[in-house]
Amino acid sequence: NSPLPDEAVVMTILFETELDMAVSRYDPAADKTAVQQSVEVTMQIDCYGPQAGTRARKLATLWKNHYTTAALTRCQPLYSNSPKRMPIINEKSAYEDRWLVELALQYNPYFEHDQTFLGMPQISINP
Repeated sequence: NSPLPDEAVVMTILFETELDMAVSRYDPAADKTAVQQSVEVTMQIDCYGPQAGTRARKLATLWKNHYTTAALTRCQPLYSNSPKRMPIINEKSAYEDRWLVELALQYNPYFEHDQTFLGMPQISINP
């Protein structure tokens, strides 16, 4: 319930979409299973203030450039929409400049869990 700081940039996760089926990797020696899946995350970035349009344009442009691909290590950029100007009325009942851009990225969450494995009984056949 407090106003945004001057020149604020706010990131909001809009939704996630699975890109593939989860893959399981089994490690019977450690009684563990690892599960990994590729996920697309769509987020909205809101830029406020006099430099909002410039910041939104810079973000949308660099998101599609090798600069961002090299800078991000745990996820990778997929695409971005063009920036949109959407001014708001702030807490002082004054119009405030706001530009927003939607970005999509891919990350691959990885989870491990304990799992009990049943071994095959050793059967020896003596003629």
